[in-house]
Parts: sequence; structure tokens; C-alpha cells
Amino acid sequence: MPGNAEGTQEVRSNRLHHPHSRPHLLPKTPNHLAPIQGRNVPHRLQTACFRRDQYTCQRCGHHGNPGDGTLHADHTRNRAAGGPNHLDNLETLCTECHKPKTQREAKAGKGL
Repeated sequence: MPGNAEGTQEVRSNRLHHPHSRPHLLPKTPNHLAPIQGRNVPHRLQTACFRRDQYTCQRCGHHGNPGDGTLHADHTRNRAAGGPNHLDNLETLCTECHKPKTQREAKAGKGL
């Protein structure tokens, strides 16, 4: 779709609107694709990580299903230590493996 000088592009909103109305101007990253507050990994990147790892925990082998909430896309090198938010720095972990890893990293970060 063509862009304009303000760095926006014409995108149809998901709202119902009059058939003769013009498309709304939205930023290039629509709100439904923006990271959720508190989420460290954007949804599209998380999904790419899960697919690459075939919805399987890379530590214990637990196999999850899309949307079941048992898997996390975890930063191999955490963000606080300068790890990038890139697919090659992510691994799929189940909740049981992710929680202790996060706790160890938090403890180490506090100098405990």
C-alpha cells in the first residue's frame, strides 16, 4: 500500500464503517501488532519461535499446543544483560522450566 511523508500507510481498520468512507490512516505498526504492556517478546516473534521449535520445550521436551499457555518464548541471553529481541536469541520453554530460569536470572541481577 502506498505510504505518505508522515510514515503512515493506508490500512483498513477492523471496525465496521460506512461503505463509502475512506480508509483510516494508521501508523505502520497497528495497535493489534504492537507489543502488549509487560510482554517482552512481540506476539509475531513469539509465534515464530514456537513454530521453529515445533511447540516443544527446549529443556525438558514438553510438547505444548498453540494457545494453551504452557509455553514461553524466553531470551537465551536476557534483555537486562543486553540480549537482543531477535529470533536467534529466543528459545521455547515450558512454564516449569521458564520459572526457575527467570528466578535465577533475577537473583543474579540483584547481586544475591
